[in-house]
Amino acid sequence: MDEKPFFTFSMDNLSNLDIETIETFTKENFEAEEIVKYAEELIYMTNLNSTIKELFKNPSDDFLRFLIKDFSSTRITNNVLERFRPIVKKAINRTLLEIISDGLTPKETKITEKIETSLVAAASAEIMEDISKEDKTDRVFTTEDELTAFNIVKEILTENQRDISDLKYKDTISYFCIMNRVITKWFIRLFLDGDAKSLVVRLDLEATKQLCPNFVVEQAPKSQGVSRIFIDNVNDLKDLEPLIISCYDQILANV
Repeated sequence: MDEKPFFTFSMDNLSNLDIETIETFTKENFEAEEIVKYAEELIYMTNLNSTIKELFKNPSDDFLRFLIKDFSSTRITNNVLERFRPIVKKAINRTLLEIISDGLTPKETKITEKIETSLVAAASAEIMEDISKEDKTDRVFTTEDELTAFNIVKEILTENQRDISDLKYKDTISYFCIMNRVITKWFIRLFLDGDAKSLVVRLDLEATKQLCPNFVVEQAPKSQGVSRIFIDNVNDLKDLEPLIISCYDQILANV
């Protein structure tokens, strides 16, 4: 047994990446050979992730030279490097935002699945979180639509005699999550920003299609969930009562 664990986490401060990793150890996803392979990859990814994260937050001189050598005709002196350093940081910030936002549109679903399971996406999410904390410019803001969605879900569950005493929500930069007690017991992730609104659940695709006959349903990126349902607006949740109840019951059954 290795002296150093390949993965550690804190229950008091779970990140989205932590949750995705933990989910590979759940009963329905457990495969011993795949986990061994994943553990090996995770060790390399963790080390590379730290390096890339630091490189993007604090670009080294060599990295700056690599980026600007093709479009700067002047000799790259220390003064030139210092002049470009804040520009490069802004460019990295903007690029990461574009990668993340592109991954939330329907036409990019297949590309998103590859991106979000890659090292770049993992590093991007953490880097963006750190940048937003440092700059205090990209704060999570819970919208009226998100609160309305939570109240609709709560009302549906109450009307169907479900115990909602532990029903909670957590807002992130990417999505709005509805859960039972803890974040690992989420059952709905809402993507309400932009024109393409959707929710992601953990039910399998065929079961979801049967419960949502009047909605467009497709496979969700693995890092987001199992099935994605597209909606026009938050009030469409009222027409998804059977789905919401099934998703909630599924989480309770897996306790």
